[in-house]
Amino acid sequence: KTLKPSLCTVLIVLAIVRCCKCYSCCNAPDFGDAGTPEMVPCRQACRSFITYSSTQSCLMNKTCSNLIRDYTEASRIANERLAQSYVCTGDQRVCFVGVVCGGGTCAEPPNAIGISCEVALRRALCAYHFPRCASDQLIVTNEVCLDTCSAVQIFCNMTVDEVTRVAKCVPRNFGCTSGAGRTPTRVSP
Repeated sequence: KTLKPSLCTVLIVLAIVRCCKCYSCCNAPDFGDAGTPEMVPCRQACRSFITYSSTQSCLMNKTCSNLIRDYTEASRIANERLAQSYVCTGDQRVCFVGVVCGGGTCAEPPNAIGISCEVALRRALCAYHFPRCASDQLIVTNEVCLDTCSAVQIFCNMTVDEVTRVAKCVPRNFGCTSGAGRTPTRVSP
């Protein structure tokens, strides 16, 4: 014996299907101007970098909480490392044996986080926490591009993987998320 669904059951199923199709998480995250106080640091860190769609737009409070946790820890580590590092006065790169300063000289320790390090950290952690998507079913990538991860090492003397829960840096600059904009390669003194 075949059971036939009632008209009411069919209408409920259709309503659920329509509702699910109209709600999408793959959107440009709304960092909002009047959001909760917890959203302010996240907005300041990522709004200028995340101009693409991410499914994290449906999990903004949790994503922002994780981002700020990682950014706070990354800033602490970068400050510790830079306090013991030689840093180029011309382009704010960490000086290593065999690495030539891009103008300027290698300033002796202690040094502190400069603009280039701060921008590199923000760009990398925002790319990490807001992976690019094409639709709710298609995440373009969960990985962070080489140039984005390398900038953290060059300007902050640390790696992104030291502060994130999952290693997502990949040795390529395609098929990955880098955050919008470019990390500075030279900052004028």
